[in-house]
Amino acid sequence: MADFIGAQRSNYVMFKPEKLKEVQEYLEQFGVDVSPHSEQPELHCLLASIYSEGMFTTQTFDEDDKEIELEMKWVAEQMMEGQVLVIMMAGYEKLRYILGGAEAWNWKGESVYLCLSDIYKKAAEEFQVDVDSITDCSY
Repeated sequence: MADFIGAQRSNYVMFKPEKLKEVQEYLEQFGVDVSPHSEQPELHCLLASIYSEGMFTTQTFDEDDKEIELEMKWVAEQMMEGQVLVIMMAGYEKLRYILGGAEAWNWKGESVYLCLSDIYKKAAEEFQVDVDSITDCSY
């Protein structure tokens, strides 16, 4: 059995200055580093920490051993007005399968998501073929 290898990160956005430390502490619990841009330090991106094997952890436990889930809606609401956070992820297990997706969040906490596997439906519609006639990129 092969190991899953993944990578996940975001674009650079501006958080409310008074909320930045709180966002950093919150995301640290989930293996997510909030990293400043090298030339524009007011902008920050989200990166999977070296301890999270390339992907954001979506669940963890608090100090009382209570399970908590990553709330990206809350994180997004800490951004400055007009900001849009885009998070991309991709991963694979040898060549057995490749997966990926992206989500975008605005400062109001609204989101949209797309998945690489949506290409099958899009290709079927565009090329006017039955979606079931397109084989999966997996074995």
